[in-house]
Amino acid sequence: MNCHNHRENPAIAIATCRVCSVGLCDSCGIPVEKGFVCSDACRSRSEAINKMLDSQEASFRGHFNWFFMPALLVVIGVLLVGERALFGTPVNTVKVIMGIVLLVVGFAYVFYVIYIKRNFRP
Repeated sequence: MNCHNHRENPAIAIATCRVCSVGLCDSCGIPVEKGFVCSDACRSRSEAINKMLDSQEASFRGHFNWFFMPALLVVIGVLLVGERALFGTPVNTVKVIMGIVLLVVGFAYVFYVIYIKRNFRP
């Protein structure tokens, strides 16, 4: 691929613009946070793209944690409490108590996320 700015001279492109995907040689590429761009307009678009991706990633991490942790606690609690029914193993009192505690904590966490966090935001 040849450089987009040096079409008359065969300049081999070393990268592509992160926004518009044109070929860039080593003298034309403007380095940005995650690659190269071809112009100031593409630089500003690239910065906007980075901000959007960072905010979406942070939002996803937050939603994933709010869902995953209580679900994991409830699943482990069910496995510990229902061990005899599910697997046919002898009942272990400590495991049953731990399972009940995990179920209570998991459901309390779900209640916190659904009711308190949504209704009483600062």
